[in-house]
Amino acid sequence: PLSDAWQATFAGLSRRLGIPTEKVSIVPNTCASVYRELSVPHAPPGEDETIRVLTFAYPYSHKDLGLIPKIAAELKWRAPRRRFEFVTSVPSDHPEWRLLQRQARELGVAELVKTVGRVSVSDGPELYRSVHLCLMPTLLETFSAAYPEAMATGLPVVTTDLDFAHDVCGDAAMYFRPRDAVDAARCLAELAESPRLWIDLVRRGRRRVEHAPDARHRYDQVVEILRRVAKATSVAPRRQAA
Repeated sequence: PLSDAWQATFAGLSRRLGIPTEKVSIVPNTCASVYRELSVPHAPPGEDETIRVLTFAYPYSHKDLGLIPKIAAELKWRAPRRRFEFVTSVPSDHPEWRLLQRQARELGVAELVKTVGRVSVSDGPELYRSVHLCLMPTLLETFSAAYPEAMATGLPVVTTDLDFAHDVCGDAAMYFRPRDAVDAARCLAELAESPRLWIDLVRRGRRRVEHAPDARHRYDQVVEILRRVAKATSVAPRRQAA
């Protein structure tokens, strides 16, 4: 059954583009098999460890990456005994990275907000291996691969309390109010102080990925849709005149 979010999406497509809903198909996203095979045993970090928080996203405006320095600043007084480091994948020559640096300096957290720059597809698994949890402050997604990638590799997910995130993550994430750095910091601080919650989220995330289609299944779904479209639009050959 379709979630309310997907039903609303179908209704919007039908209304705006004049496409009957029965002609719209959903092919869920997934993560590459290398993430499923990686299966890093991410235990909660110790009290003396720096908690590395990954936001693996290109700096589109809807990703709301500008929230990250504000979250870092909020955590400095909310969880003074814990050290957080925020790792982004914003290209170092992108204007958004200069903006993030300036915001971080103004808030006194410049040393806590970093970037690894552009990440190739082949280097993705190693990036997940180097961090502790996934933060997605995004405001709009169709189906970000970061969610299943993080869950598959054993990272707990903290993300925005929006329909698309719930559709993908279900009970395998902590949710905060969109554009609310205080609420996001609350989630991160709570997660850092609760090993049981951390382990539960990791377990639930891996369970969701196990029940999600793999890349081969996704490919087969796309092929089947293309076959149905080709069959529906095919024209019977004309009979030659006698």
